Amino acid sequence: MFEIDYNASAEIFGQKRSGRKGQLFYKRFSTVASALKFVVEDLSEKVTNVWLEIDEERFESVAIRKFYDSDSYPLTRMPRATAVKTAGSLTPH
Repeated sequence: MFEIDYNASAEIFGQKRSGRKGQLFYKRFSTVASALKFVVEDLSEKVTNVWLEIDEERFESVAIRKFYDSDSYPLTRMPRATAVKTAGSLTPH
């Protein structure tokens, strides 16, 4: 597995469901940890195809979830049941 620096800057890209067309979005974060927290805990279930970019390396939902669930993750996590509900497609199968 790729080792990440949770203090590095990160970018989130994704697509919001909106009728027949999807609207792309982008958000920059000062730390990987805050980007992961946003994606897993705050991002609407109407957002699909989310990926995280760290130093020009892209990671999709499975990796995002693994980074968030890692023992190395430095921030306090939302209670599991709530995070699973909000994470939508980021829930491990």
